[in-house]
Amino acid sequence: MLYYFGLEFLQGLQNYYGQRLALALEHGYNADGNKYYWLYMELALREKALRQTILFLNALPKFMGMATGVKSMEYVTKYIGGYFSPESIGEENRSDGEEHPYFNDSNPYWKQFQEAIDNFGMEYDMDLLPMFYVDLTEYVVRGLRLYFQIRERKFCAIDRGKFEELMQPKAPLPVTA
Repeated sequence: MLYYFGLEFLQGLQNYYGQRLALALEHGYNADGNKYYWLYMELALREKALRQTILFLNALPKFMGMATGVKSMEYVTKYIGGYFSPESIGEENRSDGEEHPYFNDSNPYWKQFQEAIDNFGMEYDMDLLPMFYVDLTEYVVRGLRLYFQIRERKFCAIDRGKFEELMQPKAPLPVTA
């Protein structure tokens, strides 16, 4: 059984990166030649990815009602797959048989993404639309977490030391008797 990050997780990230982006704009980091322009660009990229993903997930139920379960799954895999294209994350120069630096079982973000994929096993009921939507959302959330991890490690470490904490689900509220 999955531990669900959910749409709220993405909204929390959007709030975090949105605040940082606003601060970067306030300090003029968006000006060409500013020594922190790279930070502005990465914040803008992440905030835009979060905004678009939230919009995508909000629109998805409308299309799920008009499409088969397989078609809905295609929408989601095509959407999140775009984040892993060579245009988005570049290519890895590695020799034959060498393990991919991010898409491997020693990467917890990859393993959690795989866990969301494995949830759609042979017995999965795509006709139970509310749960199907929840599970598709989780697939997207975990895919975006993996994408951000790749960005953080390969391109721009903008969350130095805070990234792991930021990407963890918030603890549920304690149950009171």
